[in-house]
Amino acid sequence: MHFRFLFLFIALISSILSSAQEKVDDPNDTRRTEADIAIEDKFVSAKYFALIGKNDKAIKILDSIRRLTPENGVIYYELAKIYNTLKDYNLAEGNLQSAVKALPNNRMVRDFEVSYYTQIGRSQSAIKALNELITLYPNEDMYYDKLIAAYSKQNDLATALKVATTWEMQKGQQENTLRTKAMIYEKQGKVDEAASELNKLANKYPTSVKYLRDIVVMLEANGQKQKAIPYLERIQKLQPDNEDVKLALMVYGDKTVKSDNDFVTMLHPMVDNPNIAIDTKVKELLPIVTKHASTGDTVLGKSLINICNKLILAHPNEAKAHAMFGDVLMNDGKTDAAIIQYEKTLTLNKRNFMVWEQLMNGLDLAGNTTQLDKVASEAIDFFPNNAISYYYVAKVAAMAKNTNRAQEYINEASLISAKNPWLNSKISGLKGYISLSANKVDEAITFLKAAVDISEQKNGEAYEWLGDAYKLKGMTKESKEAYAKALALGYKSKTLVGKI
Repeated sequence: MHFRFLFLFIALISSILSSAQEKVDDPNDTRRTEADIAIEDKFVSAKYFALIGKNDKAIKILDSIRRLTPENGVIYYELAKIYNTLKDYNLAEGNLQSAVKALPNNRMVRDFEVSYYTQIGRSQSAIKALNELITLYPNEDMYYDKLIAAYSKQNDLATALKVATTWEMQKGQQENTLRTKAMIYEKQGKVDEAASELNKLANKYPTSVKYLRDIVVMLEANGQKQKAIPYLERIQKLQPDNEDVKLALMVYGDKTVKSDNDFVTMLHPMVDNPNIAIDTKVKELLPIVTKHASTGDTVLGKSLINICNKLILAHPNEAKAHAMFGDVLMNDGKTDAAIIQYEKTLTLNKRNFMVWEQLMNGLDLAGNTTQLDKVASEAIDFFPNNAISYYYVAKVAAMAKNTNRAQEYINEASLISAKNPWLNSKISGLKGYISLSANKVDEAITFLKAAVDISEQKNGEAYEWLGDAYKLKGMTKESKEAYAKALALGYKSKTLVGKI
């Protein structure tokens, strides 16, 4: 690997050596003499010895070349690097000065000069070299950056700012120039001026919140939270659902809690903190989750989804966190996402039947009969006395036209359901669907009407199937009315939509 590197280096170094040597006989003669070739061979040998750590041999060879070509800046540069490695700083600096004198415009040499003086703590010498490099290469960002850092380290912020201003004049209002000026102003305690520089970036990229956030963080860090309000308001326009921004605006603006959304916003710091017990958080959130379930408020739903995302980040292995998130998603109509949370809950804790039931409800709504059959069968194994699991196995079987299996499990569900009106309504509705599948339309209507009555006219699924039964009997008006009632109840199966 070392040899490979060395041979790649030869072509570059040969050109430098040739350009660095003085052609005594004829300056315009570009042909290489035997002496030139011999010097190049010696140089390559010196580089090799330096590369393998035999610095004494490398120095001896380079010194012999130096005596032959005393104006060759590359040799002084190589010697300076070796002596620097050996921590012989006197010889390193002497050779470095000779290299700079011979090759004042060579970036490789001048970059080493900056690095060397920075390394040994001679900041003024490094600053002098950087100023000269900026004159030579006015478009090179690196030199401005290093010079500003050097002045800042000396606490000469006024001069650092002048360099930053020169940089900006040379390159324009770019992110690096404006950020650097902002940093210097902040160090000077001129926070307003720093915010003004960052605001130029915010105005340049009006759809980005990145620079507005930076201004807010800086103002907060400097105890100027009130001045952050206009920038927070601009972020809120771009990200209206950002709960952290809402909270900051409420706190900095001394606003009181006026709505459920405000209350959820105020809970964010508590929910973010993983050291606060999950039960405490669930207790605070539960009343709002329950209210969202009854009202279907979409705005509140967004707020709850945001905070539940934080809840599971703070407690990724807590079943309660995922179960609550699943409920919020289900109530907000995001069934597929809710299913994922319920499945995660059951991987953490299988002992809560309500989670099983919610997962089965979600799979039913999503029309995922294969997974529903699997989950319902597993739920029966864990909780054999819960009728809803038998109901779902029966429903999957009925949909697959497996009447015997459907009848077996619907009978089990009927035996266990006792006096549960909602479950009895679902069971009666499914019996109606089974009768309808067997073309026993009148029997189906009887079951389906009973299902509707038991549920106090709230079973949307029974209404859909009743509409199907009426349609088969040619009762078009009654069929459309049944479909409309199902839709009015919020029941939106994949099949119902096409029937209206």
